[in-house]
Amino acid sequence: EFILTLEQQIKDLTFEVGIALDEEKNVKIVKEGVLNKVVFSEEERKSILASILTHNHPSQTPHSEIDLVFAYEHDLKEIRVVISEKIYVIKPNSEGWKSPVEVGRLFNEIWVEIVNSVQKGLISHEQALEKRNHIGLTIAQKLNYQIQIIEI
Repeated sequence: EFILTLEQQIKDLTFEVGIALDEEKNVKIVKEGVLNKVVFSEEERKSILASILTHNHPSQTPHSEIDLVFAYEHDLKEIRVVISEKIYVIKPNSEGWKSPVEVGRLFNEIWVEIVNSVQKGLISHEQALEKRNHIGLTIAQKLNYQIQIIEI
């Protein structure tokens, strides 16, 4: 599939690249960013509406809570994150993407749980960091989004 070819090309870059495609998988926009983000102009943001967005995470972590908010703000069909050995694909459930307020509420709830677990000695700081790095995926699971992990 064409999108997988694109993702192979960006998976190991040291800066983020965002690629928006239409439903027929035609490329609408390719945008280079910096280490941990891609900034789109207002015109580019409009062209991304209702697209499929794939992007790499040089940090080698799955979706962030910011990715989920971006998906909501742009009514994306799906949002994909590429790391060296995996592609994480998240699609909204039948109710659509949840608002940034709901994503933020869940983020805070999960973060407090992580901090409390560290303070009680239930998990190490390393385990807490791992949980923090996967918080977007955890939020997506709690919201019953469709999640697919593709090994590459």
